[in-house]
Amino acid sequence: MLNPILGSVLLTLWVGVLSGPFAETPSVPVEAPPTAKVSVELYVMSKCPYCAQLMEELGPLLEDLRDHVDFRVGFVGSEVEGKLSAMHGETEVAGNLLEICMQRLHGHALPSFLRCMGRNLRAIPEGWESCATAAGADVKAVRDCAGGDEGWRLLRDSYRESSARMVRGSPTLFIGGVQYQGNRSRDSLLRKICGAGASRAPQCQDLAPIPRVRAVILSDRRCADCRAGYWRSLLERTFENLDLTELDYGDPDGKALHTAAGKPLLPAVVLDASVDAFAKGSTFPFKDRLQEQGNYRVLAMGSKFDPTAEICDNGIDDNGDRKADCRDPTCRNSISCRPEKPGELSLFLMSQCPFAARAMETLPEVLKATGVREVRLHFVVSVDHDGQMRSLHGPEELAEDRRMACVQKNTPAKSLAYASCRMRNPRDPVWEPCATEAGLNSVTVASCADGAEGERLLREDAKLGSQLGIQASPTWFANNRYPFNGIQAQDVITKYCAHNQKRAACRAFVPKVERENP
Repeated sequence: MLNPILGSVLLTLWVGVLSGPFAETPSVPVEAPPTAKVSVELYVMSKCPYCAQLMEELGPLLEDLRDHVDFRVGFVGSEVEGKLSAMHGETEVAGNLLEICMQRLHGHALPSFLRCMGRNLRAIPEGWESCATAAGADVKAVRDCAGGDEGWRLLRDSYRESSARMVRGSPTLFIGGVQYQGNRSRDSLLRKICGAGASRAPQCQDLAPIPRVRAVILSDRRCADCRAGYWRSLLERTFENLDLTELDYGDPDGKALHTAAGKPLLPAVVLDASVDAFAKGSTFPFKDRLQEQGNYRVLAMGSKFDPTAEICDNGIDDNGDRKADCRDPTCRNSISCRPEKPGELSLFLMSQCPFAARAMETLPEVLKATGVREVRLHFVVSVDHDGQMRSLHGPEELAEDRRMACVQKNTPAKSLAYASCRMRNPRDPVWEPCATEAGLNSVTVASCADGAEGERLLREDAKLGSQLGIQASPTWFANNRYPFNGIQAQDVITKYCAHNQKRAACRAFVPKVERENP
């Protein structure tokens, strides 16, 4: 039964849909005549978790359709002065070499090999022999290929091919020569392969109808940063049979839906229970992000706008407490209401972010040029609806964030020395040598980082970053008021000095403005 509060809303939006059965669509769209085999090309990185998720759905399907598909993998990486590299480091290059050699020598066994490797990504390339043996491959032949000139040549050519095809992300999938951007469930992939020319395959006969998913994008026209278009594009790529409506909080229907959905931050996507069938799939992109609110499922990842709160820079009393903008207590921590502190410089980062590592390399030049003596570090982390802290690069990054936060709190004079040392090799799990190099007691650092103090410090940064709307690493913050991005030293110096023109050190970096004399 539908929520009675939203009866009038849904009657207008979804009449004849919510109360009835799912709409049906043709089981196999007629896109191309049957051909001998359909090309399925997958560009990957061997340690990419999204590739592993996709192969759990695609792998068994490829094995079922082996007589109807021509499957091959390509790799995303780079070649610099004859050296091959990959996003996740040298171990990923080794994994890439093994996988491309498996394709060269035992292409029929490639799907099962990829699935096996993907189930223990962090171990790659260790343990690959058991995966090769299980796939029925010649272990010695694969080892010789991966360790020799042939493997290097194959991977180099694959990198060049992916670059020529403008492939930048992993995984990138082409079916029948056309890039696939739809749902990565087995059924969706099967429908696409069938429609691309494999319709004679037994698996393509009598396909089940595509369930209809109903969704509303709820936004607010007062919110300058609410990107409803991003959600629209994402939903359209995810669901093949989508009934999508957009509502504004300023409309009565929008307010009613906002209340019924638990008053989420905006923009939010409100779906009905029809999405539950998709949420069970391993490749569903929002699997861990759906929040159940009665008859509804709410997505508000990264949303920050509270439509019931005071907007701190529009000159209007938005929440009716007779205190507009910065006079309202809820605006105390907003950027526009923060007190300006000339000369101050802070840096928000993720401790395993390669771009933040490059920014840290330029820090000595920035400090020398600007005359800044101290830079306070903050960490870009988030807190889920269940209260768990998360960081983009996983638990190891959270652990390092806590160590850096503890060093900054308890021994601030040694903070930048320790952080700079760690970020020379951000993913190295051995951190104690950097503590020694910075003159720190590693036992003391670990005691703080692994205890309540480290947790508290990181949650404070999570709250601050959320209040300031900071999500990117690195993000600089000048004078307690002005966020900006930059990696190269001259870029950081120029942007910092634009807010500190009175500092003697900054006079050479403030661009002169030409003007006409009347």
